[in-house]
Amino acid sequence: MKDYYSILGVEREASKSEIRASYIRLARLYHPDKQAKVGNWKITNERFSAITVAYRTLVDDKKRQDYDNKLRTGWVEEVDAKNIQSENIFKLGIEAYREKNYRRAMSYFRSACKLRPKVAKYYSFLGLAASNLDNLEMAEFNCKKSIELEPNKPDFYINLGIVYKNGGKETESRRQFKKTLKLDPKNLKARKLLDMSGSKKGFFSSLFKK
Repeated sequence: MKDYYSILGVEREASKSEIRASYIRLARLYHPDKQAKVGNWKITNERFSAITVAYRTLVDDKKRQDYDNKLRTGWVEEVDAKNIQSENIFKLGIEAYREKNYRRAMSYFRSACKLRPKVAKYYSFLGLAASNLDNLEMAEFNCKKSIELEPNKPDFYINLGIVYKNGGKETESRRQFKKTLKLDPKNLKARKLLDMSGSKKGFFSSLFKK
């Protein structure tokens, strides 16, 4: 049996409205129609199915009561619970970031870091969100943390470069993009960012493009 609360990224005391709101956000992210050209179709459908089953169970009072009773007897598989929950929370953070709701994005990314403190990408995007709220110290710390955890990941150097760009540190920004190209000479995103002279808007628009 799966941990439905973790799948939806909510606490076990969550209200129906909280459960419904989380389901709607996740359904928007993982709906097969939206994800048709992204990743493995079978995995996408399985994930969306798990989200739907979790929601239908937890919004139904009797089903939720029965499920909670099983939780108390230890029938739930806990092995991947934190992984599922942290990934769902991270995806919500990405969505909030794209909507330029940086405070909400920070909250999601911070929660993901607490759940799984060894996952580098959570810190990298926490840093990006912080940089958009003019908290350069926090942004730099978290982006560097991601690089410490996974030093061979080109995207983390790109994110740190964007943080420096947002803070007006052009020299440091360019240095990070050059480091990216040392790791991955064919990285078009890094090359584009390195060549760009323009505004933050240019950097933001390129963040989520492949």
